[in-house]
Amino acid sequence: MKVLWLSPWFPYPLENGSKIRIFHLMRSLAKHHSITLISFVRLGEQVQPEGLKDICVSVDKIAWRPFNAKGMKSLVGYFFPTPRSIFSTYTVEMDRVIAQKVHDGYPDLIVASEIPTANYLTRYPNSLKIFEDVELLSFWDAWMNAHSRLDRLRRYLTLVKSKRYLSRLLRNFQAATVVSQEEKSLIQELTPDPQKIFTFPNGVDVQTLHPGLALPQPGCLIYPGSPTYSANYDAISFFLAEIFPKISTVMPDIKFRITGSTQGVDLSKLSLTPQVTLTGYVQNIHREISQAWVCVVPLRQGGGSRLKILEAMALGTPVVSTSKGAQGIQVTPGKDILIADDPIQFANETLRLLNNANLRATIATNARKLVEHYYDWDKIGEEFCQLVNHLHANRSY
Repeated sequence: MKVLWLSPWFPYPLENGSKIRIFHLMRSLAKHHSITLISFVRLGEQVQPEGLKDICVSVDKIAWRPFNAKGMKSLVGYFFPTPRSIFSTYTVEMDRVIAQKVHDGYPDLIVASEIPTANYLTRYPNSLKIFEDVELLSFWDAWMNAHSRLDRLRRYLTLVKSKRYLSRLLRNFQAATVVSQEEKSLIQELTPDPQKIFTFPNGVDVQTLHPGLALPQPGCLIYPGSPTYSANYDAISFFLAEIFPKISTVMPDIKFRITGSTQGVDLSKLSLTPQVTLTGYVQNIHREISQAWVCVVPLRQGGGSRLKILEAMALGTPVVSTSKGAQGIQVTPGKDILIADDPIQFANETLRLLNNANLRATIATNARKLVEHYYDWDKIGEEFCQLVNHLHANRSY
């Protein structure tokens, strides 16, 4: 089968959750089918096409048009039914390349990853299409966590507009996929055919990621997430202001490492101390996670399921998370993860792990079993392939 895959990020190297998901699903699909990739590339984004040489028969790169909330096109977008972030980032070049591929190769299937690429497929009613990784939960959370009445109203209007837009967009696809049951419940409300919504969780490469990649450093905490992403910034700010001081009072020698780019981020508002290290971009994030005694995930907003938790579990680093952080993952608190939402409780659970080697080992062992059973990319990818084959075999011409 000839598959045309549209990506909002260039999927190699594997620098964020979207890229990791796209890469592994394409890799599984490439075992059985031929894949042509059209990918946006953002300014400053790392691009290594050689990482896709065994997956894609051809790759086209399209320059991403960044969203400028104060730009003229974005302001005009207020008066259109399409969300501003989609309306103002539209590029004719992407439209042209897709049309050319469809005209030349007549792909048997088109997969659009995330909303920014699905937008381009409304003009191909006769093509078999999958809308991969539909997300609405982040808009819902933004509304629920708004701090002022004005911001809450603005977020609510964005949510309503996004729901209406997704409802129209979903009509153009024979199937759509989401990463969690929570997301599925929201998306199923938007379509008269809820049976075409399928859940494929995020996963990990359990063969490559395993305990023992590095020697854990005593008393070291890690948060593997760039503060350039608003949900990560909120989590970091929350942890540094309300949780870390309680931990460092008990353990003055504690160390806390935050990985990921800080480019363009105002760090002056973070409660940074000499115990805190902002690593910036690191080449080997998995080694960083393996070196920590505990991975903390104090997330309070955002959608999807957290690859940072799944990767820590695969690497044998025990996790303390908020309920929001662990959302979408089939964890059992106290068995394969520790969960706390209150700052004092979060600090106490973290200290409990730091001070108890047996507990760290137990949590890590159970967490590794969890990811091997439910979150192995090979298994998830094969299930995705089964959906593709089923749709192709049962399509109506």
